[in-house]
Amino acid sequence: MKTEITQEQLDQLWNAIEYTRGTISSFPERSKEKPEWVLIHGGRAHSSRNFLDRAIDIVNQLKKELKMTTKLVDDYVNFIMDGMSQKIKEEMLYEYLVNEYKDLSEKELTQQILDNYGDEWFEEHN
Repeated sequence: MKTEITQEQLDQLWNAIEYTRGTISSFPERSKEKPEWVLIHGGRAHSSRNFLDRAIDIVNQLKKELKMTTKLVDDYVNFIMDGMSQKIKEEMLYEYLVNEYKDLSEKELTQQILDNYGDEWFEEHN
């Protein structure tokens, strides 16, 4: 099974973990009414804090790997493109765009054109 995650999703996860981690007290005060609750809560807080510390380390490692993978991909794609003629690049872009748009309905494509270029596109191409 392959799971994909974006840099933005990792950042959101990191923020959620860090926020949760910050809300857990390392030294909770003892309740005068129910001291046993505090002891249990204190143990849970300590365990939870350790768990969240490990989760932060894992997310940081994933973020680092994502950056390395992105750079490797960018470097490789640039290397390939540097060896291509302009004509081949144009042909590949044309094929890519046709594949992107061929399955859209006329209504969906029309809306996309309007969103990107406005009515002027239709005035020039009809």
